[in-house]
Parts: sequence; C-alpha cells; structure tokens
Amino acid sequence: MPQMAPILWLTFFSFMLLLLTSITSSMYFQSLESSSQLSIKSKQLNLLMWSW
Repeated sequence: MPQMAPILWLTFFSFMLLLLTSITSSMYFQSLESSSQLSIKSKQLNLLMWSW
C-alpha cells in the first residue's frame, strides 16, 4: 500500500531520534557524574543501558 510508506518512514525517523536522544543524554549524565554525588546511580543506569 503506497499510503503506508510515509507512516513507516515517520515511525522509523522518530525511533532514530529517540535513540539519538537517549545516547546524548547518557553521555551528558556520564560527563556530569565526575562532579556529582550520583555516580553509583548513573553507573547502574549505564549498566542497564549496556545490557539492553
């Protein structure tokens, strides 16, 4: 169906945008952890992200 193609591209684009946002946010929290007291929590989050 030709009408389904734009919806498919939109969902794919939104998924890639979400993935990029999660990667950048994890990098931001990783840089924050050096000057923060939440190092254990961010390490647990990192472990969860890597296992997923």
